[in-house]
Amino acid sequence: QEFHYLIAERVGPRDLQPMADQQFISCGFAGEFTAFAISQAEAESKMVAEALRLEPDSGLFRVQLEAWMGRLVPGVQIFTRHFTDINRVQMAIGRRGATVPALPPANTGFGISYALPVVVSGLLAAPGSMLIVENPEAHLHPGAQTGVGIFLASVAAAGVQVLVETHSENVLNGVRLAA
Repeated sequence: QEFHYLIAERVGPRDLQPMADQQFISCGFAGEFTAFAISQAEAESKMVAEALRLEPDSGLFRVQLEAWMGRLVPGVQIFTRHFTDINRVQMAIGRRGATVPALPPANTGFGISYALPVVVSGLLAAPGSMLIVENPEAHLHPGAQTGVGIFLASVAAAGVQVLVETHSENVLNGVRLAA
């Protein structure tokens, strides 16, 4: 059975993240493999559970990832690129429709870097698996905290056992709104 666990002190913005050697696609305990998990899910054309699909036209992981992240950071796009010679994956954050190039995560702040592994893990968790997240609200404004609560409730509705440790009434309000 898959088990996804994200500790409270996740890795902050990193331009390069290591590749993982795991039995299933995972972001790691501190989100250290998030870029690799995104690229792996995309390479395998992973589909997202029906209950988690915000964009009805496509169940592809990438489409749903950007849809859910777009609720937290409007218009966000995530780009990844493998560097197999150094066993790393580069990540960049862009905005849909922007004329400027995507930015390294270090230039975007902690909110995206802390929320991204939560969303990736939730989208990757198979029905019957478990997702444990400590402080999903870290570094997010109140509206995004509510969005994370809605997302986590949706993950639970998709058949994943979700356990959350939070100090945020906004996350709880998001769960209530989703229910």
